[in-house]
Amino acid sequence: FEEDVKVDIKLVSEDNFFLFTPMLPEMATGMIEPRHISTPIRTFCKRARFFEGIIESIDLKNNQVVFYRDYDKKRKNLRYDYLVISLGSRNNFFGNKNIEKYSLTVKTLGDAMGIRNHIITMLENADQEDDPALLSKFLTFVIVGGGFSGVETVGELNDFIKDAALNFYRNLDVDKIKVILVVSKNIILPEVGEELGCFALESLKKNGIEVITNSKAVDAGEDFIVLDNGQTIQCGTFI
Repeated sequence: FEEDVKVDIKLVSEDNFFLFTPMLPEMATGMIEPRHISTPIRTFCKRARFFEGIIESIDLKNNQVVFYRDYDKKRKNLRYDYLVISLGSRNNFFGNKNIEKYSLTVKTLGDAMGIRNHIITMLENADQEDDPALLSKFLTFVIVGGGFSGVETVGELNDFIKDAALNFYRNLDVDKIKVILVVSKNIILPEVGEELGCFALESLKKNGIEVITNSKAVDAGEDFIVLDNGQTIQCGTFI
């Protein structure tokens, strides 16, 4: 309907940009900038009237959508003839409140920047720490999840952390850095098939990443996570 002025298109979204989430791990390590994976909606969807807001309710009987803007919660009603709903997705913590509270997530631009800042803080802490127990905690990074997001995140962070330690933190022993991937199955990346999954698993191990298979995170605190096999991992970073 690009040229049909009789058609009125309205778009409501919580964000005024489109985010390419698969490349958030690269942004978290500084390989790319936020502008490389986020495009303002107004630049590519000029035909539509855009509203940045949060959907409150949808009345299917009366063809009406109610949304509000986050700034002052002011509401607005939109009537429609046809409705397209794009639900998006949320992080799923499977009801585990401690994991939700203490984990870092990779879902938004803010998440990616927060992970980068947090990792740098851990390296700075480790660089001046003499206590072996604290040093080990600062240098232990745990990523949970064997799908695309988890595997890409652990690979990017492993390179970033070890390269940074080698080039900028002279007091750190790179061999003491632990980057751990926890997965619930015996392979990673089940989406691509067993053969490629096994190949990727061996590749991670060759790069010095410890992979704990057939395990799930069941609890967490400020500086540890607990697996369903009873193992507790002391760590300063849990993603």
